[in-house]
This record gives sequence, C-alpha cells and structure tokens, in this order.
Amino acid sequence: MSIFHPLYISSLSFNNNVWLAPMAGFTNPPFRRMCLDFGAGASFSEMVSVEGIIRNNKRTLTYIECVSDNDIIQIFGGDYNSFYKASKILSERFNIKVIDINFGCPVRKVVRGGAGSFLLKYPDRMADIVKAVKDGGIEMVFGKIRAGFDSEELEKIIPSIDKAGIDLITLHARLAIQFYSGVANRNYIIKARSLTDKILIANGDIKTPEDVENMLTETKADGVMIGRMAIEKPFIFKMVKDYFALGSYENIENIDLRDLVVNFVNSYCSYYKNDNIVGIRGILLGMIKRFPFARELRDKVAKVKTSKEFFTVMREVCYD
Repeated sequence: MSIFHPLYISSLSFNNNVWLAPMAGFTNPPFRRMCLDFGAGASFSEMVSVEGIIRNNKRTLTYIECVSDNDIIQIFGGDYNSFYKASKILSERFNIKVIDINFGCPVRKVVRGGAGSFLLKYPDRMADIVKAVKDGGIEMVFGKIRAGFDSEELEKIIPSIDKAGIDLITLHARLAIQFYSGVANRNYIIKARSLTDKILIANGDIKTPEDVENMLTETKADGVMIGRMAIEKPFIFKMVKDYFALGSYENIENIDLRDLVVNFVNSYCSYYKNDNIVGIRGILLGMIKRFPFARELRDKVAKVKTSKEFFTVMREVCYD
C-alpha cells in the first residue's frame, strides 16, 4: 500500500493521511474549507477555550463550527473538570463526536494558564483530561503533543495518554521551549512510534511533497500534519496528491494564485458577513509571499482593514 492512503479510525473515514494542522489565528472555517478543497484529508480548528465554552461566551462559540465531516474542533484548558463540562456541552448541544486536545501550544499566555504545553510536565494530568473528555460524551479523542516541555519525556507522556484511551496522537517533533526554532527532530517521531500502536500523526517542518514521503518512510507514522507551509501554499495538499498519483507536481502560477487570494478574501467576507479582513492578514501575507513585487505588496497588505482596501492594493501593485 502506498504511504499516501486513506485513514480509518473506528467509525471515522479520512480520504487521505495528509492533514491541515490547527493554528491559532489562521485555521478559521473559510481557510479550512479551502485546504480541504485542495485535498487535505482532515482539518483542525483554532484552539477553543474550554472555559469559554462553559461560560457560553459568544465569541468562543463562533469557533465551534465544522465545515465538513473531516473537520475537527481543537480545545484547550488546564482543569480536567472544565474539560468534562465543556465536552458535555459539545456532545449534547453541538452533537460533536470527535475532539482534539491541545497539549502542545508553547505560547506564554497559554502556558501561564496551565494549558497547552504546560501539561507536558504532568502526564497524569494529561491522562485525566483525556478521560474527562471521553466521560463528557466525546466518542473519539485526539491529542496534539510535543516531545516534552524542556526535555524529551515521551516515555512518560505517551503511555499515560495511551492507557487513558486516547485514539490518535499528533506529535510536533520539537520541545515546547523551542517554539518553532531549529529543526524538527524526526527521532522523536520514531521513538513515539515504538511507544504506541495508536494512530500517530507526524508534524514539523513539512514543506514539500518529498518531505511528506521522507517523513512517513523514515518514521513509520500513519500520517502527517502540515501547518505553516499551508498558510503560504494552501494548495500544497494538491501538490502532495499529484506527487503520489503522478510522480510529479506543479506550483500554482502567480496568475492562479492571484485568483486564489481574491476568492479566499471573498469567501471569508461572505462567511462572516462583513468587510473586515484584519483576522486574515497573516494568511494573506503568507499567500502573497511569492508574488511579483511581493515586498511592496506585503507592506501595503499589512495595513489594510477591509476587503475593499485589499482589492485596491492588489489592483495598484499586481494589475496596473
């Protein structure tokens, strides 16, 4: 069987094993929909606060919307009781059956709150959270981890959450204190593979279809997640699919990429029913990185607030 293939997890069926990673500030529903349309096997939301869910916070609840059967909500927090209460709400009110738990975010604000990668220091607490989410009515529980907080602790972390009943583990192959610096250490993935028979997804520094092939071949992981490169090239999922089907792939030319950016802005504004695009400027800055006159364009796009302003800048720089 090809290393690029469908994934089946109990009653879940994914078209392929190359997925869009959850990214705070980036993986909004229109962006996830675009990546799924390009061939991502699954996509994950920005992380959603369990405390916000419990408080019925209107802004928090806007994140709880799946755009397809293979679109998964990721939650974060520090207290297992809150995870239980939030899971009850998600399962009973929103009929959500699958949840991804964030055990890996290294951002200081999240860590100070006892959430994200802070929990890597306490594998027993991670296990309690996995159990709490299942007890709250969630049928399938995924977990996204790093190899440890400030040192590699996979031999403690993985058996703990495995025994607690986690169904899938995604490992970003860095320590939390590294943030995104240095090079992702594939030896962490190889070690994780030896510690669990559960579905294992590899994450970290996957930038090309060849990287996908090398990661899966070298580590024996069941699939990969692509994060930062998907911001720059959301069509990377099509490139991967073509690579494994045809043996080659093409980058989208600038004229097609212009149309892609325009269509994405329109779909974002249509989805949220307003003209404000401040929330996707980071995505746009990534997508236009290889445009002609990119430096001038990025300087201007970094300041736009509305789609009207954005299209004006596009016409001035890219079309005139």
